[in-house]
Amino acid sequence: MGAVTLTKLDDDDERSFATDGCPLPGVEAKVVDEGNAPLPVGAIGRLLVRSCSSFGGYQHRSHLNATVGGSR
Repeated sequence: MGAVTLTKLDDDDERSFATDGCPLPGVEAKVVDEGNAPLPVGAIGRLLVRSCSSFGGYQHRSHLNATVGGSR
């Protein structure tokens, strides 16, 4: 996954250090609960992102797409 959020130069220190900022242009992001229902601003949950920088999988190596972490 490439960059999907960014703080702005004019954001105050609290926002810059305590948040991930806002989505970049062309990025859709939302925070959801365990049932994938959207949560209100400030709630803790799972981050879902859709963007052109999303990783779609390994070409010609689909067996690696479900791996997590480093080398096997």
